Amino acid sequence: MTDISAPAAAPKPNLDIGRILSGSFSVLFSRFWYFAGVTFLAMLVIFLVLGGGMLALGGTFALVSGQLDPDAMAGPGIAVVLIFVFLYALGFAALFLVLARSAVTVRLGQGVQFGAAVSSALAGMIPFVLTGLLAYVLFVFGFILFIVPGLYVGALVTALMPAIAYERAGFRGLARSFSLTRGYRWTIVGLNLIWFVLMLVISFVVQMILGVIMLAVMAPALMGAAETGAVDPALGAGFGVAAIVINLISLLLYCVFLPLTAIFPSVIYARLIEIKEGGAADALRAVFE
Repeated sequence: MTDISAPAAAPKPNLDIGRILSGSFSVLFSRFWYFAGVTFLAMLVIFLVLGGGMLALGGTFALVSGQLDPDAMAGPGIAVVLIFVFLYALGFAALFLVLARSAVTVRLGQGVQFGAAVSSALAGMIPFVLTGLLAYVLFVFGFILFIVPGLYVGALVTALMPAIAYERAGFRGLARSFSLTRGYRWTIVGLNLIWFVLMLVISFVVQMILGVIMLAVMAPALMGAAETGAVDPALGAGFGVAAIVINLISLLLYCVFLPLTAIFPSVIYARLIEIKEGGAADALRAVFE
C-alpha cells in the first residue's frame, strides 16, 4: 500500500525587515514636502492656537516677579490646564493619524488622500488618545518589569495607530493590533530595536553636522578675537545668523523625524495585512513589489 504523505506546510511569510526599513524612507521621500508640510502646519496651529489660548487665560499662569503664582493653579486653574493638556493630546493624535493614513495610502500607490486622512483623524483621535494612553501605561509597566515585557507590549500595539487611521477601527484598534501582530511580535520587537538604534545614529550624525556648521561659521571670528584680544562686533551677528540657520535646519529635521514615527508602524501594518489577509484592498498586492 502506497504511503501518502501529508503535504508540507507552507512556510510562514516573513516581515522582510530590509523592505520595511527601506519602505519607510521610501514613503517619506516620495512625498517629502507633503509629510513635512503637514507636520509643520499642524505644529504651528497646535502651538499658536492652544498656546495662545493658554496665555489668554491670565489667571491660569499668573506671573509674579518672574515666578509662577501657586494660587493661580488652584481651583478652576487646574481644570483649565487639564483641558488644554487634553486638547494638545487631541491635536497631536489628529496629526499622527493623518500621517499614518497617508503613509498607508502612499504605500498602496493611492496617493496621500489628505481629505480622507483628515476625516479619519477627526473620527479616530479620541479613541486613539484613550487607547494610546492605556497602551502607554502597559508599556511603562512592562519596562518596570525588566524591560523585555515593555518591548513586547510595544510590538503588541504597533498596528494600533494605522488600524485606527486606515480602518477607522476606533476603540477596536487595540484588539485589531493584537490580532495582526500575532505570530510576529518578537520579530517586531527586533525591528523596533533596529529602528530605534537607526534613529539614534541618524540623530547623532545630524547633531555632529550642525555642530560643525556652527564651528565653521564662528571659527574665523573666534580666532581673530584670540589673536587681537578684542571682540569683533561681527562675532555677535555671526553667532545670531548661525543660530537662526541651525534652528531652521533643526525645525526641518523635526518635520522629518516626526512623520517617520507614524510612517514606520504604518509600513509594518501594511505588510501584516498583506501576509494575513492577502491584501484587504486590491492595491495591497503591490505594497512590497
